[in-house]
Amino acid sequence: MTRKKQPLRLSVAKETADAAAWGPAPARNRKRVRRCALRSLHERGLIGLEQLAAAAEIERVFLALSAGLFATARRSEVRAGRPRDLSEAAAIAHADRFRPWARALSEAHKAGGPPVLEVVLAVVIDGLSLREIETARRWRHGKAETYLAEGLERYAVMAGWLKLKQAA
Repeated sequence: MTRKKQPLRLSVAKETADAAAWGPAPARNRKRVRRCALRSLHERGLIGLEQLAAAAEIERVFLALSAGLFATARRSEVRAGRPRDLSEAAAIAHADRFRPWARALSEAHKAGGPPVLEVVLAVVIDGLSLREIETARRWRHGKAETYLAEGLERYAVMAGWLKLKQAA
């Protein structure tokens, strides 16, 4: 059974006067409404707008990269130096921010650190909840939440959107 990928939901407010219209699903829709982990962390003040922007860019770059993995009709123009379907902005984000960030987190994990990259990609790309990640890995006490916030913060710092927090 495969799960459909849900898009990243960063826009919280809708232009409507009726707050109930964008609240929980109506009773006729019996599906359980899942809250986006990123929105929940932002509402609780654990991540800022810079980290939300980092999550949006990670999703955009990852999806642009993975779109080139599928079979498509052959095109006459081929851009040298980067995948065909990668836009200019996505190529710059990939080369300047995504690759160094992913490489740093991967090397830290190989050296015995936590799997921060895996947690960030599981939440941002796969749409998994923090509880699902913690259950699958048998973690407790909000480790997935901590790793997600850490990974997004490192991306925002590498991008120059956020200054590194000084140890007190």
